[in-house]
Amino acid sequence: MYIDINVPVIRWSMLEWRSKRDKPRENTRVLIDTGADVVGGRYLSGNFYSNGWQVCTELTQWAEWPKAPRP
Repeated sequence: MYIDINVPVIRWSMLEWRSKRDKPRENTRVLIDTGADVVGGRYLSGNFYSNGWQVCTELTQWAEWPKAPRP
């Protein structure tokens, strides 16, 4: 006799990319995808800052700064 079960598919990744409509918490370190490059920056006062505190206007998606997995 066979039993059907549904096994969930889980994608493992250190980064969870989000759209620019989703906003991170204030003063969060983020990675910013500009379409051409991925740069590091911060989210402050409703804006994404990168490269010497320049406001990043061309933004396709962002992710929180990666954290090392804990054993």
